[in-house]
Amino acid sequence: MSSLSTQDVLLVAAERLLEEVGLDGVTTRAVCEVADVKAPTLYHHFGDKNGLLDALVARGVEAFLTRKRAMAETDDPVADLVAGFEDFLGFALDRPRLFRLMVQRVGDNPQVIEAAMASTNVRLTRLAEQGRLRTEVVFARRAMMALSNGVTSLCAQGASNLEVQEVGRFMLQATLKALVRR
Repeated sequence: MSSLSTQDVLLVAAERLLEEVGLDGVTTRAVCEVADVKAPTLYHHFGDKNGLLDALVARGVEAFLTRKRAMAETDDPVADLVAGFEDFLGFALDRPRLFRLMVQRVGDNPQVIEAAMASTNVRLTRLAEQGRLRTEVVFARRAMMALSNGVTSLCAQGASNLEVQEVGRFMLQATLKALVRR
């Protein structure tokens, strides 16, 4: 017997389909088939496919933010920025289609963006307080966000995970060199 609720079973099925066959494969029929439930059950929990996708995105955002919040701070804000970027990239590469859907659906939501950037803000502020940041915190934050968005856009352009990681590390080092006094 599964310990997951019916709602969770449906969300797991939807994410599995999303990652395996893409967004077009996440139909209510396919999700119900994978979850082994009837359509009225899905409609009861989510209303329709859009509600299901909204719930899937909310679940993905929560998983992402939980990972971000769990990262321990060290005495070195630069090392923490690197670790945070690597974790961000890891999430995007582990769940590429979910990540893309999250970006599409929450990209204009300032609360989610603020929560996602909270640890980056703390690290950049620490660098500024130490006199090591070459720019204003707001500018550095935008540079880090542009870096993250640019690197993850390579996934949608067909780059391999290895290429994305290599380019990401290269661009991160170049960005940090421009932003941080050593």
